[in-house]
Amino acid sequence: MTLTPDPEREKVLFRTKFQKNDYTKEEDFTSLADVANLVRNVNDPRGHPEWFDCLNMDRDAYRGQSMVRPDDAFDETPVYVQLFHKDIDCPMRLVDVPGLSRGNRLTTRIALSFIKPDNAVILVIGKDHPNNGGFPHLAAAMRECSRTIVVQNFANTKIQDNQVTENYNALYEKMVGRTDLVLYCIDYGLPYEPGLPLWQEGYDQQDWHKINKEQGLQSVRRAMVQHTEMRAKQLQERFRDSQVFSNVIVPGIDLVRKKLNEFQFHDIDGHISRLQEELKRQIAKRKAELERAQIRVKQLQFPPEWDSMLASFAGTVRKYLDATHAATELYDPSTGSTKEDDSILWTSDEEAKRVAKNALDSNDKHDEEGLSWFTGEVDRKVVSLLTEYCGFESELRIACIRSWQRLVDEFTGMLSFAPMPCVPASLHDMAKMRVGTGQSGQLNFTEETVKVVVSLGEDPKHRGLVRPLVEQLERRMRLLVERDYRSAVASLEGRCQEVLKAFFELVGQEDVEELSDAGTEDHDKTKINPWVTPRELNHKKSSKAEARQKEMTRSILSGVLKALLNHADVVISTTLQGTIEMDSNGEAVIDTVTQRPRVNERSGIMVRVDENTTSPGPLHWMLPFKFNNSGQLTLRKLLFNERKLLRDSSQGLGWHAKIKRKRQGFLKSIANASNCCDKQEDDDAGRPELGWSRKLIEEIGLHMEDGTPTINCSNAVNLRIYRLCTEDYEVPMSPNAPPHLYDVEVLKLLKALQFEIAASWASMWRGMLQELTDKDKVREFVQSCLVTEEMQDYAVKLDGLIDRQTSGRIAERDPTLEAVDAVCGWLSGSRALPMDMLTTEEEVKRAGEEAKWPDHQAFIDVLSQVDAKKVKTAFMANKNTKLAGQPSWLRLCDEFVFVILQLNMKRVTNEELSMAKASAGMMSAAGQQEMIAKLALHRMSQLNMHSQKVFRKRFNFLWNRDVSTALTAMEGVAQSLRNCMKNGMNGAEWLEEQLHAYKDKVILGTLKALQEKFDGLFPVDFAILNGRFPLNSQKLRKQHFELQPDGRTVRQKDATQEIRDMWLTPRYEKMQSVMVSAPETKSASSGPGTIQLSVDGTISAYENLQEQRERVEQIFNLPCVDPPRPDYAGGAFQELCLKFFKGIHVDAIHFCRPRLKAMMANLYQEEHLRRALQESPALDYLKDFGGHILEKQKTRTFPQDPRCNVDLVEGRRGLSTLLCVIPLAVRQVRRRHFRCFRCMVCGHSGVSGLNKRPYSRCNRGTKTTIAASRRSVSSTRLGRRRLAEASRSLPPMSKDGGTEEEFEEYWKWFQAPQCLGPWVERRTHPQVSVLPYWYNAETQETVFEAPVKDKGAKVLPLPEPLELEGLIAELSVKELRAKLQDPDELSRLKLTDAMLARRAVWEYETFIPRVLSWHDYQYNTFWFFIEERESKSKGRREKRDDKRGYFGPQSDNQKLFAHDSFFMEVAALASQRFQKIHPINLVYMLWTFTRAGVQATDFFNLAAEHFCGLLPSLDRCGLCTLVWCYSRQRIRHTRLFEQAAQELQRTIRVRSLAPRNFQNTMIAYRWYGKGQETEALTQKLAQWLPRLLDDHDERKPKLRKDVMFSYTCRDGSEVPADAFRINGLNVIARGFVYLDICTPEVEDCLASMTDYVIRSAGRSPVWMRTDGDVCIFATIVAEAVVKGWTKAPALLEKLEAQPSLRQGARPRELSQLETAIEKAKMAV
Repeated sequence: MTLTPDPEREKVLFRTKFQKNDYTKEEDFTSLADVANLVRNVNDPRGHPEWFDCLNMDRDAYRGQSMVRPDDAFDETPVYVQLFHKDIDCPMRLVDVPGLSRGNRLTTRIALSFIKPDNAVILVIGKDHPNNGGFPHLAAAMRECSRTIVVQNFANTKIQDNQVTENYNALYEKMVGRTDLVLYCIDYGLPYEPGLPLWQEGYDQQDWHKINKEQGLQSVRRAMVQHTEMRAKQLQERFRDSQVFSNVIVPGIDLVRKKLNEFQFHDIDGHISRLQEELKRQIAKRKAELERAQIRVKQLQFPPEWDSMLASFAGTVRKYLDATHAATELYDPSTGSTKEDDSILWTSDEEAKRVAKNALDSNDKHDEEGLSWFTGEVDRKVVSLLTEYCGFESELRIACIRSWQRLVDEFTGMLSFAPMPCVPASLHDMAKMRVGTGQSGQLNFTEETVKVVVSLGEDPKHRGLVRPLVEQLERRMRLLVERDYRSAVASLEGRCQEVLKAFFELVGQEDVEELSDAGTEDHDKTKINPWVTPRELNHKKSSKAEARQKEMTRSILSGVLKALLNHADVVISTTLQGTIEMDSNGEAVIDTVTQRPRVNERSGIMVRVDENTTSPGPLHWMLPFKFNNSGQLTLRKLLFNERKLLRDSSQGLGWHAKIKRKRQGFLKSIANASNCCDKQEDDDAGRPELGWSRKLIEEIGLHMEDGTPTINCSNAVNLRIYRLCTEDYEVPMSPNAPPHLYDVEVLKLLKALQFEIAASWASMWRGMLQELTDKDKVREFVQSCLVTEEMQDYAVKLDGLIDRQTSGRIAERDPTLEAVDAVCGWLSGSRALPMDMLTTEEEVKRAGEEAKWPDHQAFIDVLSQVDAKKVKTAFMANKNTKLAGQPSWLRLCDEFVFVILQLNMKRVTNEELSMAKASAGMMSAAGQQEMIAKLALHRMSQLNMHSQKVFRKRFNFLWNRDVSTALTAMEGVAQSLRNCMKNGMNGAEWLEEQLHAYKDKVILGTLKALQEKFDGLFPVDFAILNGRFPLNSQKLRKQHFELQPDGRTVRQKDATQEIRDMWLTPRYEKMQSVMVSAPETKSASSGPGTIQLSVDGTISAYENLQEQRERVEQIFNLPCVDPPRPDYAGGAFQELCLKFFKGIHVDAIHFCRPRLKAMMANLYQEEHLRRALQESPALDYLKDFGGHILEKQKTRTFPQDPRCNVDLVEGRRGLSTLLCVIPLAVRQVRRRHFRCFRCMVCGHSGVSGLNKRPYSRCNRGTKTTIAASRRSVSSTRLGRRRLAEASRSLPPMSKDGGTEEEFEEYWKWFQAPQCLGPWVERRTHPQVSVLPYWYNAETQETVFEAPVKDKGAKVLPLPEPLELEGLIAELSVKELRAKLQDPDELSRLKLTDAMLARRAVWEYETFIPRVLSWHDYQYNTFWFFIEERESKSKGRREKRDDKRGYFGPQSDNQKLFAHDSFFMEVAALASQRFQKIHPINLVYMLWTFTRAGVQATDFFNLAAEHFCGLLPSLDRCGLCTLVWCYSRQRIRHTRLFEQAAQELQRTIRVRSLAPRNFQNTMIAYRWYGKGQETEALTQKLAQWLPRLLDDHDERKPKLRKDVMFSYTCRDGSEVPADAFRINGLNVIARGFVYLDICTPEVEDCLASMTDYVIRSAGRSPVWMRTDGDVCIFATIVAEAVVKGWTKAPALLEKLEAQPSLRQGARPRELSQLETAIEKAKMAV
């Protein structure tokens, strides 16, 4: 509310505004009652749920929280009321927030959002006690506000209860001793109400309404001021003796008004400056948005010739880069010949020299040695060894992509040969002192050793480990890319002549005429100089045009080169150096400490930990250390039995295998084959190409500038590391090999990927467990949640939007924070209750079925074969031990490592293999590696998703158990939280909720990092199959230090022989075997079976991931013996550090190579090059050629038609012009011409979207036009014309379901039907117009035209009414309902089932059905215990959502109805009185039987015969509920179902159906089955259903009344028909697909349903949704694809693209979806 002075306003004017979502209402009032009505309307959550965000919460944010009921709904969007009057002295704005509501955190959240330092805050205290009220929490947040006022209302009562002083003390404590805190006490007295006996004149409040009516609002204000002054004096006098008032507790609020006036001018200069800054920020923001929009408009305006030219440039550059040696020859367009440019073909050494020369020429700070990998001498030694022993192509003169790849291989070699600086003794001693502070509170010598190794490169001279090598790689890569881009651009003029010519044809001639004045000058010369011939003149013109064309070509190619080089700079910088943080204006954020642009964390290879500080740490990916870099299995060759693969497979043989079988005796060859796959050559085992030499035992050292000695592995070891990291794998079979051979190849890659993921997880989980119990981090998280749980703070901005900020602080000592320390101590220790301690198997049983790993039985089988005595790990050694607390977490994390390694693989099917042969790359056919990668990636993604979900489920169970125990087992914690309230919750419950949130944050963060590791493995490098060099077990140097058995001494020995044996041993000689599991059955539906690595192989991989803690600890604690030089650590410790040093560099190789390959792909792939050219400002063609192109386009588009003489530049008028033509232009564009038409918004005529004049006033209805456009297209697609034609001959649809006169006629004909011989005349229901119809009971025929013209019609006799006597007639329905639930009371009153049944039939005979649904029947159906259900629900504060309701899956329907014997009596009596019971009433009587689960087949059959002649008299709900009842009862009455289908097919009937009627009908006929009537009915429903979908706003829960009339209840109130929800569409779609009625009408309907589901998933409020509804719908569409529906594949593709597809779905639903999608893909 804002008070605004207005000298001309005699009467108060209220200017109101309310804006929410797309709704805006602005209105002026002069009556306060009108303002009250507005506020009351916008605060109605039942009438307008879309205005309350808490009822429309995001599903992800909502998950895990309780549903907010409409009665508890509040919203933070304010209603603005501005008051104008001449007597307002001082402008003032007041925000009145909702009062606090106990148990409702929304009110507290809204109140806290306005408490901020710049606001003046008034806290009004009511009758709440400080121990259970919410005002102390608000007071704690107010302590940061300099302008506060606290008022105590109801002062009389509170002073009498001695609570005012207690309230003040609570406020003083929460506001931390504010010296200016004053509590103003006031009691206004009772409000005036006529006849109120307690009201006293002169003491209580006056009649304010009367004063306002007689004297005006200003008199009311003066009278209120006088009243408060009087009440203040009365308080002072009454409590004078109690001495409650002082200088801090003051009666009256006179000082409050004075303070408010002072507050208005507080810091006025600061407010002005802040507004100015905000204005500048808004202007800058708008400018940035405008610049982005201009760039986008420029891209959209590209003419075809320009776009084709850029596309041709991109394609040519890509072809040049992906070239052979001959393609680097340059084409000379002047001579038409080619010439070779030797300057672009370099050896590796020449590349290095050119980099050094360019850097020195550009004044780079590095010297020549600093511009090499290590030093020039060391680099040459490494390259020489790589060339001699590994086939490195250092001497070849190459260019383009292959030279880039060679650079990456050279970078890999340098990482392999990197020497390690020796560890100083001081560094070793410091590490010994730090041991014991490792992760999870354990003595971790491994961590400290790794930290020592990492710290070797932290000094400024070394610039960190690996980072200097990446810097050199960047310099070399930039040089190569620039060289190749320049060469490629130089070839464009000769290779792209056609597209250049086409572009010059568009702009060249006009450009010559304008930019050269030679034409006019030469023309004048011909008049002056008669010797100049026309031929000479034309030759001059031609020469100038050619010169201008060449100049334009050079300009364009120069822009292309700039664009490409800029693209290369962005790609290389982003990949290596990371991305820069940008502010809202698109400018780099400068760090205030380092004064450098801030870098996004983990965004590039060279980004370090704490990169934005003055002392950054190691590279972000370097830690935690991955232990598989110390050794991992090779998977290049696997042992398998080909006969067993075929025997245990349901795949069969492919065509090629069958041919081979016929020609060569395939099975015979298998029988004679060995057990291993010997299809590879012998050298694939990795036999050394060159023999042993002495240089292989030597090691390459480095002379450091500071004299630090270095050590290195022997050259043989480094060469072996390089080969394992780079040696490519050639798939030993053709693309046409049978699936069982691809099984083995896919298993190899899958297992290699699993090894990498398991290694990453093994290095992460210890840090995760430490973070979960880190007191400081947990305390910080809980502290951030204490004030606001992200409270929102309103600051009205210049543009009217709302700025949300966080505000407020908390008290330093809070019981929840103290409890956090105790809980973390409990969790990090080994304390636990005996009842909590469980074995692994017991954990799984307690957590439920969802806690079982994928293929749990196979996991158990593998586990049973492991010898726990040999494999002593955290999981294997303790899986049968009862554990709780952190030890159980540790066991689970280690179990997850084993699970990842042992997961089996589904075998490859023929269909899957066939699909994998296609490729989206340059070649349409995929190679073997691409096929294997696709098959492995699909399996790995599925296994990752499932196993991570199970891990979260298991860990959540353990965490919930241990946190709950910690909060209850520690008495001190429980006692401190018992009386603590947080945001309306008990302190213990609130803290437990926050701890769960913290756990989710940590777990999800770790799993996200794990997923990033997985994503970093792609594109797949098949060198991953080579395994890892065993750094732990292999001797690394000639000088080896061997740990003695006592663990305290070492012995130095010569390891030359061991290293020589390693070199001569084939790299891949050791092979692992394969286990095959046959499918359960040989049928296709059982699946192809599984294949996995042997148990021994799995255990070997598992052991390779374990830390060798004991050995590391022993070496770590050895004395300094045999150091490489004095003052350095001992030789054994140096060798230990060298292993970790090499392991880090191996990890660097495997981390960098995939990312470098992806970087190179961005540099040469055509789509990236084309986008770079289109978006580059260097090619802003509009600046040079825009005018010429537009003129050319204008004359070319409309060459002759005078009607289209339009200025295209002026045609860019406004969006409304474009939107007006969308619906009609769709058909016109297809005919490739334009027509005049009438605008669908304003009715103006004109040419479609080109002439600005007819649409100059058409600037309204934009959103309406878009919606109309969508409906128009949808109507055309679904054949709405046919619906319109079918409806044209019908009477208008009822607006209210029938008028009173129509119902009077309807009821009259039921009570007195006419009999014309065998024909009985009745009336149809008013919903479908009151029309006569006739039914012949003999022929069972229904007609709507008079069959006979007999004037002797007679009234059909009906039974006499039932009569009731005695107590059964006197009891009310409510009393009967209560008696019926108490058998003893029935016996006491002698009320038999027969008596109760008579009353029940009487109720349904006498009831006149004006109601259109079950809404009113519940009030006279006393055998339905609705009141009991509602009372219990209210007592338990349950929610009735879509999942449950009265008859949800969790409800017991039988308990809601009377006993079965009562129903039998009802059936016996009602079957004799069908003619007296209205058919609608009879339907709902059958409905009670169905809901109660009572089987009365004879009664239902008799009722069906009766209904066959009365179906037109039923309303829409009655007719559809009738067939639903029979389907639920499983009673197949053929004639009833057929006649009901015929009735439902009548256009006038199907037009009246609401969504729930469609659902009930499809449920019934899906059960009934496919037939002629079912097919016809389904098509009819499919034709009419889309009209309820396409035109509906999916955010609204109800249909518009003009689309579907409402339900009318007994009291006359209207209930609009419910709109479709996704779960309802699932019911209908499932019926369509189950019946498999694939007609164009049904497929179009399914398309409309899909469109609605997608819209609803994105926009419908959460309470209109159910968990997994989109997932279920997608499953149904996938089933339609499998059944061959033609339009279903495109619909499924749309659904798969939706981010909400799998949200909220249960595991079973997700599994069904994945299965259905997989089948659909195979079907397509």
